[in-house]
Amino acid sequence: MRHGWGTLTIAGLFLLWAMSPARAGVTLTDPSQFLGPTASITFETFPGGGTVPYTSANLDDEWKSLGVLITDSSPAGGASAYASTFGVPPHSGIKALADSEGNIAGGFIQYQFVVPGTTTPMTVLETGVWVQNGDGASAVEFFDGAGALLATLSTSGSDFFVGYRDAGGIASLKITDGGFYTTDDLQFSSAVPAPGALLLAGIGISLAGWLRRGRAA
Repeated sequence: MRHGWGTLTIAGLFLLWAMSPARAGVTLTDPSQFLGPTASITFETFPGGGTVPYTSANLDDEWKSLGVLITDSSPAGGASAYASTFGVPPHSGIKALADSEGNIAGGFIQYQFVVPGTTTPMTVLETGVWVQNGDGASAVEFFDGAGALLATLSTSGSDFFVGYRDAGGIASLKITDGGFYTTDDLQFSSAVPAPGALLLAGIGISLAGWLRRGRAA
């Protein structure tokens, strides 16, 4: 029995190692590079009309049902939606999203992935967003579930897609700019299983194999 459990433990640990995702990130420059189906948030449902220059609102939970929480650099929280006729056109539709600090240097907007309809953090395999720069360039940072920085990518130009893929999971992305910018058409793909789920799966498969061998003997 002792030998059997030793074999089980070794098999379980090996399976966990084999199933653990490698931390090798890939930069994506076009949505066509996503490996699978993606969810998309176009921000067209932003409260208020798209015919005014901009509208500000607290949007922390606006798209929680789709699996995204929003925070920004404003102490009050929220974000701003800009109409297509104001400064920098959206990538699609008539609305784009920016931090509610507007042109203040250091302003940022951050998208955090959660289990849809909850505030429970979740990681995704790949994500990306269109960035429109009104002046200068923007920095897009991608973070893992522990809050560690995975990558920092720069954008320049009026309509630039910035994306990233990481097999270990992406928990959030943050866009920062020294001046005016907007973001549009946030896209993200399937969830990445948590390490605990991989461990349980590995132990379960190993245990099933050990029991089969025991019955056969």
